[in-house]
Amino acid sequence: MGNYLQANLGQDENVVYSAKVSWSTMIPYAVIVVFILFLVINARFGSANKISDRAFYFLLIMSLLLLLPQIIRILTTELGLTNKRVFGKVGFISTDIMESPLDKINNVSLKIGLLDKMLNCGTVKVDTASGTYLFRTISSPNNFRVFIMNKVNQVNDDKMKKQAEEIARAMKQ
Repeated sequence: MGNYLQANLGQDENVVYSAKVSWSTMIPYAVIVVFILFLVINARFGSANKISDRAFYFLLIMSLLLLLPQIIRILTTELGLTNKRVFGKVGFISTDIMESPLDKINNVSLKIGLLDKMLNCGTVKVDTASGTYLFRTISSPNNFRVFIMNKVNQVNDDKMKKQAEEIARAMKQ
């Protein structure tokens, strides 16, 4: 798990499950970069109208920079489930943080397209009492959903048992 979650764990809180952004998000960008590189290299070495060295290196660097935002997104996204809350952090310069106690989670749903199924990734949507959070291209999204829902059910069951014990204790008095 990333540094942010580990640094912000509460007392008696531990990470139960962590999810990551799939590297498959790089595929469309990589295809574009390979296509641009093919055109640039062909324009530099293969055509009658060759481009200058400066233009060649500029286009080469610019095409590779297309991958940088995706790499940063992959490396800076943290998704985790602790024994007390679900947590998500997305971003490097501009950071969005989502934290919700497990008893405030209403629903966790998935959106998985055909390509997502082939690459074992998808969008996880977490509905809480305070809002809805989307985490796109998460590896093994169903595992993350199952872990969250199992933990939510466990917290709700524990809460109900505690309430039943308090009612029983009050009735004895």
